[in-house]
Amino acid sequence: MDCNEIAKSECMANPKMEFIWNTVVDEFKGGDLLETVVLKNVKTGELIPVNVDSCFLFIGYIPNNELFKGILDMNEKGYLLTSEKMETNIDGVFAVGDIREKFLRQVATSVGDGATAAFAAEKYIAEEETFNSQIMDSGNKTNLVYVYDATDQCCLDGLAVLEKFEKEFPELCKLVRVDVYKSNGLARRLNVDAVPSVVLVKDGQIESVLEGDITRDKILENIPSEKSA
Repeated sequence: MDCNEIAKSECMANPKMEFIWNTVVDEFKGGDLLETVVLKNVKTGELIPVNVDSCFLFIGYIPNNELFKGILDMNEKGYLLTSEKMETNIDGVFAVGDIREKFLRQVATSVGDGATAAFAAEKYIAEEETFNSQIMDSGNKTNLVYVYDATDQCCLDGLAVLEKFEKEFPELCKLVRVDVYKSNGLARRLNVDAVPSVVLVKDGQIESVLEGDITRDKILENIPSEKSA
């Protein structure tokens, strides 16, 4: 037995546990339900039928990670490292199930991983489209990308200033709202850590980032070229 000595002693002393040494599973038998597991003695070749109600297969601790080596981050044992959203070190790539580094590896946790990854992947795709079609595509205007937290009053005050500014200078700018309370994915892509912040985007390029209190004059000072109009 390759377990620790304490566990070994407890198992050997448990009258409900029986050990059949030097054997592997050779065959499963039954009708609608499992009835018999046929074991094979690896030393003698003898087949040993065992009547059972169920069988739990333990497949080991070595993760099947060959496909990801040198691509995705792993721990020293080869399990993939992810965030709580199942994100790997590569944007848009998610990992779920027993190959992921986690506390408990069972069907229930793997199903949970899958649900989380599906939601996160959907969010990633939506944010990717928003980033390309709304944030970086400013047309002939300057996009004022407001990164804020909708639960913070200071951020809401700044939003009011920006909404008023957009109405005052509709020919100069377009306001794009990025609420980090729901997800910080777009903020990360913009390399913005602080809220509130305004990212000024023109012709697919980030021109400047304004942090802290947002004022009309502060925005005017930083809008490129057209600000003198």
